[in-house]
Amino acid sequence: LRQAPREAPPSGRPVLIVAGFNSSWDGDTSGDILGDGFDERRFSYRGLDDHDRPVPYGPGDTQRSVPALVREMARQVEAIRAATGQPVDIVADSEGSLVAAAYVAATGGGAVDRAVLLSPLVEPARVSFPEPGTDGWGVATGWVLRGVSAAVRGVTSVEIAPVLRPTMPNSS
Repeated sequence: LRQAPREAPPSGRPVLIVAGFNSSWDGDTSGDILGDGFDERRFSYRGLDDHDRPVPYGPGDTQRSVPALVREMARQVEAIRAATGQPVDIVADSEGSLVAAAYVAATGGGAVDRAVLLSPLVEPARVSFPEPGTDGWGVATGWVLRGVSAAVRGVTSVEIAPVLRPTMPNSS
């Protein structure tokens, strides 16, 4: 029987580091981001192994539903809490911020002491296009979205409408 390698006992405040969409992690745990005083653990989009260690992941592994990632985060936060006996802090970036915020909202955050959200996705799935009658990037997209919105309004009471936002000036 092969035994799992022994890890040094955790020291410092436990922190789960969560990268964003299309990120990857090769399993290297030698580079501390936060410095002394923290027990840093990486969130793995692929999950934990049989010994509750994060599994290396690639960009394709980040392309999972938010509910699935929230369940995975719950599993990983609980594993860290069980190993350390302390509440866990979360430092998350971009899509990781969206997952962390959804996790705290879904669970009440009982196992989490603090969450730091860096570069959060404020309005996921947004697009920009110019107003009708103007020129610029996204003219065709604007017409398609307005057409889809009109078609949906014709068959249901659900109101979806493209929201006009200022766009970048045409740089051509």
